[in-house]
Amino acid sequence: MGFLFLVLARTAPAQAMYQNPVIAGDHPDPSIIRVGKEYWASSTASAWGPLFPLLRSTDLVNWEQTGAVLPHRPDWATGDFWAPEISEFNKHYFIYFVARQHNGRLSVAVATADKPGGPYTDRGPLVAQ
Repeated sequence: MGFLFLVLARTAPAQAMYQNPVIAGDHPDPSIIRVGKEYWASSTASAWGPLFPLLRSTDLVNWEQTGAVLPHRPDWATGDFWAPEISEFNKHYFIYFVARQHNGRLSVAVATADKPGGPYTDRGPLVAQ
């Protein structure tokens, strides 16, 4: 019985060690999607650029910033960018987000891409106050 325990203990996978936060910096409102063996994430950037950093990981612990969903502020928006939500449909990627229009109205807008890593194209507001 002791030998069996020793064999199981030696073949058991090592436990992953990590320390929170796993992504350094300020990343509120994160959204994460799994695509194959990779995870893609974005988060609120507030008034900081770039708008909605785009991050990639293979283990949910080690993240690499690969770019941004919106490298520049869209012409229709003045600022106040919040809460990106990444999703996939028919191998197309959508990131829905909230931003303020020049007229002051908050809007839900979308950016699209053919790959989770982009590049993303801003499609503008879908609905507004």
